[in-house]
Amino acid sequence: MLAQLLFAVALLGGTSEPDTSARLPRGGSVEIDVHTRNVSIRTGTSDLVSVRNGTLDVDGKTFSISADDLLRNHGGNIDIVLPIWARVSVSTYTGNIIVDGAPERLEVQTFQGTIRVTGGAGSLDLQSAAGAITVTDFKGNRLSADATGNDITVTNASGRIEAASVSGNVRLRGIRSPHVEATSVSGVVEFEGPFATDGRYAFESHAGGIMLTLPADVDAQLHISTFGGKFLTQIPATRRAGRNDDGDDDFVAVFGKGAAHVTIDSFSGDIRVLKAGGR
Repeated sequence: MLAQLLFAVALLGGTSEPDTSARLPRGGSVEIDVHTRNVSIRTGTSDLVSVRNGTLDVDGKTFSISADDLLRNHGGNIDIVLPIWARVSVSTYTGNIIVDGAPERLEVQTFQGTIRVTGGAGSLDLQSAAGAITVTDFKGNRLSADATGNDITVTNASGRIEAASVSGNVRLRGIRSPHVEATSVSGVVEFEGPFATDGRYAFESHAGGIMLTLPADVDAQLHISTFGGKFLTQIPATRRAGRNDDGDDDFVAVFGKGAAHVTIDSFSGDIRVLKAGGR
């Protein structure tokens, strides 16, 4: 049966070749759809797209990579090397995605798989319904991460950062960004790093706590709204003003001259400001 399937593929011809490589035209894109298989991606220094354990289809400037498990019952990762300037989209159902050196533009969607990205200097759009998302050493323009039912961890990153989870924790550490939005419904939201002058930041959690680890000389105004949570800080505020009389706390805490603008919303979780390097 397997021999008949292979013979049928040979008769079809076309540009589909397993375990092969082809030169991606400038301005081209790579579409990866592998359902249940794990994917390992890294960027190279040439214009070649190379695929192992998968099938490469070429249609002008669009390269499509897939895996036929009937023909490849030995399993294993699909290993892909592609140009650093490529526009890449990845779609899996249960497969895990590992990216070493993200390309110029990367979009990843998975249902149950995990996403792990290291490096990159362009744009990342990562979505997982049930799997965790981990990003390390990203130095690009924009990072968007959405993990509905699991954790998001971003370490040592810059550029505009947007991270959202429903039931997972959102942890942002070693961040240098002028614009950050971090949200979780029931999980904890953590941020560690300096605030940029005139930067804008928003942190929100309904039932989880919010913890900001900031340098002692932080220069920001924190617009805080909470119902049942407490506001605790290791760094003395230069000014604090405003409080509602209806049970809600809605106030502003100013550190330094208040250069950065920060909004913090928590319904029942505590809000903590910790001093970097402190105990």
